[in-house]
Amino acid sequence: MLTGSLLAWRMLKAPALNVTKRVKLPALLLIGYLCAAPIDSAHPRIDALLVVMATALLIAGNSDWLAQNLLTRAVEKLGDWSYSLYLVHWPLFALARTAYLDAVPLYVKYLLLLAALVLAYLQFEYVEQRFRYGWQVNRNKTFKRLAAASLLVVITPLSADLLRSWNGSAAKPTSRTPNWGLKQACSAGSLVFEHPEQCSSAAQPVYALWGDSYTMHLIPGLQNEKPIAESMIQITMAACAPILGLASLDKNYDETWAERCMAFNEKAIRFIESSPSIRYVIMSSPYSGYFDEGELTQFYQGKKIVGNRALAVEQMLTTLARLTASGKIPVLIAPPPDLGSMSANVGDTSKAACWCLAVTTAIFASKNTKSISAALSTA
Repeated sequence: MLTGSLLAWRMLKAPALNVTKRVKLPALLLIGYLCAAPIDSAHPRIDALLVVMATALLIAGNSDWLAQNLLTRAVEKLGDWSYSLYLVHWPLFALARTAYLDAVPLYVKYLLLLAALVLAYLQFEYVEQRFRYGWQVNRNKTFKRLAAASLLVVITPLSADLLRSWNGSAAKPTSRTPNWGLKQACSAGSLVFEHPEQCSSAAQPVYALWGDSYTMHLIPGLQNEKPIAESMIQITMAACAPILGLASLDKNYDETWAERCMAFNEKAIRFIESSPSIRYVIMSSPYSGYFDEGELTQFYQGKKIVGNRALAVEQMLTTLARLTASGKIPVLIAPPPDLGSMSANVGDTSKAACWCLAVTTAIFASKNTKSISAALSTA
């Protein structure tokens, strides 16, 4: 926008300014080349800067340097729609990426591109142009349309909220409320050892959920899976990853907290080992400060150290080996995609299915270049 503004100012000051075809043609080729083979992995940086400068050269001066034909007219039309296309394409592709939680299939991308082009045309023709030139044709009518569109933007979400209230489902939004699992008291780490029946859905649970708030947030979704819902026990402590003999330190969690976390995990695994009914141990955490690259501040063997992910991997393997040695089957849950607004207590997932139960101990081992087949031999 800054480059375009400066160019417009320059053209007003010097209308006779001209850029020859010998300059514009290489600029056009440069744009095409960068679209097909970017030279910079980060965006926006070098590629974006070169494209902006090349585009400025194409816009400057005369516009009759390129022959008019079907192709150039099509490109010109797309240029007219470009702002509308910019506005509509992003939500389409962003929602598709969120829906697939992985790479979007190529055929879906093509369908979304087609949909974006159609929507861009409709928005350009019936929104952008109407408000751009409508004031000159009928000022009152254009103002009424603008007011109606603005009112619609306000009314739509309010109407949706009102409809939910009428349906009795909007007493309290849950998407951003704290999620404690079975109950808040079970999140502190001590209740389950003193009164296990209060953090369990069965007298003889088969599934143990061990970890931090990322384990807690799985519970509403798992409650939709009847076999698990009817036979689970919650063994959780906020911010305490299910790794024996190691804790991560930062400005919010000091050595005193680390000792409590490690003591909790030792109690947890002893409880699991001594419970004959428990067969599966579902473990989840973001593992921040454990498996990150680089130097990590950790608490190990009673003191604060500067370690790295190799130590955390070793301790996790020790944890898994101890579980499998007692006849339990550990299942590791990868953290959900980072949406940039995750809080310590992840929001409600009561509508979710068990979509993330996919990372087994074998996968963990393969990702960390160390085999634990011997530890899993009893599973």
